[in-house]
Amino acid sequence: MSVVAAYLYRSGKKAKAVSLDEPIDCRGKSEFVWIGLFEPSKRELEQLEKNYGLHPLAIEDAFKANQIPKVDVYGDQLFVMTRTAHLEHDRIAYGETAIFVGKNFIISVRHGSARAHSELRAQLEAAPSLLGQGPDYVLHAILDFIVDGYLPVVETIEERVLAMEQSALDSFLSRAEVKRIFGLRQELIRFKRIIGPMTEVCGRLVHLDTPCLDANARPYFQDVLDHVRRVDAMVSSLRDVLTSVFEVSNLLEQQRQGVITRQLAAWAAILAVPTRDCRDLWHEFRKYARVEDSIRLLRRRWHYRSALHCALPAFQTRAMALIAGARRFVGLAEFVFKLSQDGNRFIVSCAEQNI
Repeated sequence: MSVVAAYLYRSGKKAKAVSLDEPIDCRGKSEFVWIGLFEPSKRELEQLEKNYGLHPLAIEDAFKANQIPKVDVYGDQLFVMTRTAHLEHDRIAYGETAIFVGKNFIISVRHGSARAHSELRAQLEAAPSLLGQGPDYVLHAILDFIVDGYLPVVETIEERVLAMEQSALDSFLSRAEVKRIFGLRQELIRFKRIIGPMTEVCGRLVHLDTPCLDANARPYFQDVLDHVRRVDAMVSSLRDVLTSVFEVSNLLEQQRQGVITRQLAAWAAILAVPTRDCRDLWHEFRKYARVEDSIRLLRRRWHYRSALHCALPAFQTRAMALIAGARRFVGLAEFVFKLSQDGNRFIVSCAEQNI
């Protein structure tokens, strides 16, 4: 049986349980029926259609899953379609809740939602003065319950994004981390497609004249609208942060590769210098690179650019000798170590050894 709960309420208090097979005649707004269903069958919905005069198109929408959020008016009844959301690892899973509202009844039909309305019903039953306001207040409570479920989803993703942002600053992102960034961004884009129609639903309930809704209930729906807009702003901000994380990581990686490339080019040019020119290398550094300053700067990470900008003219004239001097790479590890320790001492060592 798909019936989660079905009761008649009188003056905000539970009066008796009701069945789907029998129509309930309520007297005044102080009495109304609240029926909660989870993935009902076609026959059960047709029985409700018969007993409460529901519109066939609304019944068809409630039976089919994957509907967009909307508000439809059928005579003196209101049909509200909403979407629920919950997080499964890094994926946002969606459910659907259809709500029929009449003068003396409210019927909710859930599909795929991970959060039941049992806790919400218990809270409302504990406050008879609020529940006694009728079906329109229950509609507000259900919508508020659904929108409040969006917030943990966004906050959890936000914490994960902040952790990824810190990781991008501390070290370079792996392929799996980059793939995760794009996956989260796609999930937020899809979530945005749900939040937009939900904002329109709440806006219509606030600003338009609709049946079954008392004018005094409009401020309640304004509160729900504010919550949806807050979630919408958070999602937009998260999308921008994810984009910036990827761009910063990409920029840092390009910078790292550029530094490595320039270092290797410099080392290759030095090692490829013909024997007869090694003694003149010190003088070329002095001429082009101001060796006393530039060689010292080569060993300091944040001054690679300025030092290499001065030194590269000397290296560029000898880069083409790399192939001819390939046999000289036998001592690469020793030379690189010396260069990283003291560039000045390394150049002097090259000249003294007459390599």
